[in-house]
Amino acid sequence: MEYRGWTIEAQYLPGADFRILESGEVVPRKPTNKDIDFYRCSKDGERAFNEFPLSEAKAFIDHLEAIKRRQEAPVQDRVFRPLITGA
Repeated sequence: MEYRGWTIEAQYLPGADFRILESGEVVPRKPTNKDIDFYRCSKDGERAFNEFPLSEAKAFIDHLEAIKRRQEAPVQDRVFRPLITGA
């Protein structure tokens, strides 16, 4: 799946693509949503992070994109707030 230029791939639990019959025969099966272990997110072919569930992966991508936009903004457009400490 593509999301804002990022690739999100479902990574399934080990053994999610087969089952063993009572006779001992191993048969293939298609993994379901219940078999998803985590989502692997990458950009430009480089793995960035793993996240679960999908909504958290998308939220983290949104967060990273917001940081990138702030860093690319001209200096005069950035808002600097003083750090207030003390209780």
